[in-house]
Amino acid sequence: MERHTVNAARDLSPDLYEALSEALGRKARMVWVPTPSSASRAKRDAYVIQLHQQGHTSASIGARVCLSERTIRRILAKARARRLPSDLAAGQRQSKPDRQKGD
Repeated sequence: MERHTVNAARDLSPDLYEALSEALGRKARMVWVPTPSSASRAKRDAYVIQLHQQGHTSASIGARVCLSERTIRRILAKARARRLPSDLAAGQRQSKPDRQKGD
């Protein structure tokens, strides 16, 4: 991945530079600016997850958003992986039987 840097003081308009500097507490910071494709991909993935939660199949979701079933499965797998650790912890708490005295 290629990284590009911009000197905000030199390359931004004075008003934008001032607003950005104020928002960052007037400290030197690195700022990430998403590309339009990455921003729309996040929205698309959220929509795919929403459709899945409503009970749609991978095939019907893929047809609706013009993606292959494989891509839909990847999006859903990534979403499961992100929430897996907390789900496992909750499952472990629920699956432990209560011990009674004398066991």
